[in-house]
Amino acid sequence: MEKIYYIQGLGCPNCAAKMETQVGKIAGVVSSTVSFVNKKLILEVKNDADVEVVYQEALKRMNIIEDHIELILYDEYKKSLEKQQCSAVKEDKNSKDKHKKEHIHRDENTSRDKKYEHGVECACHEESGSDCG
Repeated sequence: MEKIYYIQGLGCPNCAAKMETQVGKIAGVVSSTVSFVNKKLILEVKNDADVEVVYQEALKRMNIIEDHIELILYDEYKKSLEKQQCSAVKEDKNSKDKHKKEHIHRDENTSRDKKYEHGVECACHEESGSDCG
């Protein structure tokens, strides 16, 4: 079974490589991939493994390598980003200048953030382009 986590607090590419190795050694883990660029941990876990035990051990090992690491299920992380984006859109809809605030969008294809600064047009602020309501 595959589990994907967002790695909050990851700041070191070398540490990411060490984490990948250490998490891969956990009992029940078939494979472990850590992407520093995307801040992702992709775990392939045996079907009979206790996912919570694997999660806790992965978190423990990762925090030994680099302090203050948190693991967030990737789907939950994406939902929280969408909520933040929607609240920014709702705040700006009442404004004549719809780009008063800097904001960030995650590109679904590249999993990278794109920062929009004051005065830069983006699709989320077009009345018909927003699915935030």
